[in-house]
Amino acid sequence: MGWNKTLAAGPLLVAALFVASASFAEPYVFPDAWTDTPARIAKYGGVLRYPMLGFPRTFNPLVSVEENLVVAMNVASDLGAATLAWIRPDDGMLEPRAARSWNVSPDGLTIDVELRSGLTWSDGTPITSADYVTSYELQVNPDTNTAGPHAWLIGDQLITVEATGARSLRITLPAADRVSATYVGGLYPLPDHIFGHAFRTGGADAVTQLWGTDTPPDQLVFSGFMALTGADWEERLTFERNPYFGHWNVDTEGRPLPYVDGVTFSFHQGDAALNLFLAGQLDFLRPRNLDDIGAINDAVANHGLDAFVAESIYPVSSTFFLTFNWNLASDPFKQQLFRSRDFRRAVSHLIDRQTLVDLVHSGAGYALQGPVHPSDTFWFHPSSAFADYDPQEAARLLTGLGFDRRDASGYLIDAEGRRPAFRITYSAGQVLAEGPAQVLADVLREAGIDVSLDPVAFPLLVDLIQADGHDRPFEAVIIGVTPGDPAWPFFEALYDCGGAIHVFNRSGECLTSAELLIADLVRRGRTTLDHEAAQALAHEIQDLMAELAPLVYLSVPAAHYVSSGRIGGALPRELWSPDAGTGYMFMYSVR
Repeated sequence: MGWNKTLAAGPLLVAALFVASASFAEPYVFPDAWTDTPARIAKYGGVLRYPMLGFPRTFNPLVSVEENLVVAMNVASDLGAATLAWIRPDDGMLEPRAARSWNVSPDGLTIDVELRSGLTWSDGTPITSADYVTSYELQVNPDTNTAGPHAWLIGDQLITVEATGARSLRITLPAADRVSATYVGGLYPLPDHIFGHAFRTGGADAVTQLWGTDTPPDQLVFSGFMALTGADWEERLTFERNPYFGHWNVDTEGRPLPYVDGVTFSFHQGDAALNLFLAGQLDFLRPRNLDDIGAINDAVANHGLDAFVAESIYPVSSTFFLTFNWNLASDPFKQQLFRSRDFRRAVSHLIDRQTLVDLVHSGAGYALQGPVHPSDTFWFHPSSAFADYDPQEAARLLTGLGFDRRDASGYLIDAEGRRPAFRITYSAGQVLAEGPAQVLADVLREAGIDVSLDPVAFPLLVDLIQADGHDRPFEAVIIGVTPGDPAWPFFEALYDCGGAIHVFNRSGECLTSAELLIADLVRRGRTTLDHEAAQALAHEIQDLMAELAPLVYLSVPAAHYVSSGRIGGALPRELWSPDAGTGYMFMYSVR
């Protein structure tokens, strides 16, 4: 038995993932219903070829807060990492992966888990309960984990994880909540013989220094379907099959997964990636817009390209926003400006989101009004006081801040001749940030705000927004964040004043009463099991976010799927969704 994460599944129970004792076959068998290439015809061999934005910032799961493929091989269930559970693509059920069975106490707060046999790190070391306990203990230790213990806290009490045997765990919840099932199910192992040893001998500093990007690949271990074998800063990441993954993951014919020998991620984006795909040198592409789709369709129709194209399949799940740095002590004028609610709302009022959708996404996108996507009809609050496009209101707010005249260059100034000015930093080459940044700069300059653009390498961008203290080294950024759980869409690390991705204020304390109240409501909503009461809290959070405007939400594109015709193994089209995606790499095969 599993747990359906949709609200239609009925009342949420304590540890709803573990609603009953359960036992499952081992190894894990992936059904033919989850692939367009049945096991009987899937072939072994070949390499999958993907484009990628750039080199990762770290290989260490504990200090990574960004999308990171090397880290994902150890933490992401859709890449085969040995998480205790994962979400089925067909019915949204959260079911065991590395767990083989569980038993639940009568009150639902204690879960005894037995691990599958055959779980093995890519270096041949068995994965045991000690690896899960090490992962848990380092995640909740604030000195070793950038993300902090928010996921493991219910109220002010920790969920606990302890080993009861070499292949068994006991998980204890202090109380009921809406999302702990996901966090418990998503618990991934960390190699105790590496991370646990480092902590026992060198403490937190030793752990955070592990697995930097200068670590030789043969010193890394992986639980997912691939292991890193090559890392070239200039060109690509190279992965080869984890020889032990197939010990506990098989197809319906009992054959070990994955089918492919390896995966390469080359550092190409934009036109370079498109041209490589058109030349048959990439197997997958994330189109920037409908113009890219048109070029691919033309190559298929007129130039013999063998490719599959699906347009606008669902909204990209991330939310993208512009946010300002409230911690800029070296420039008191700008710090005061960025902390001004009226200034942030004025900027928001100057942004026509539909124009962003049209210009950046060729019309195939969605305007955002706040932290909840409008397609999430249960949580979305359509009546929040969102600062939508209204240039007249923007002008009124800017005038109220003293910017009531213009200089010789046409920019607004106050009585002391100071301009409302800021620099937007974003990830160079990332179209989902680069396109909006360019449009925003033009629109805001026309309105009299002096905006400059600062594209930087993605690892540097992450370092900038992760900086703590009262004088952080940026003015404004455009970034994307994946929303929270479907059962509660507010990720505490984004809203808590001490959260790892509380991007606008990392001073260590809340600077406004609204900021403090939002953080409190997010925590309360997590432990509110009644759907309607939780919905009311979600609407209140959206009202406060709209009023405070700490994050100026922009737009997201529709996702498009493009692959080479030589690749099989994607999910059947009827199973595609923002949660499940379009397929699992470990199920792909080269025809």
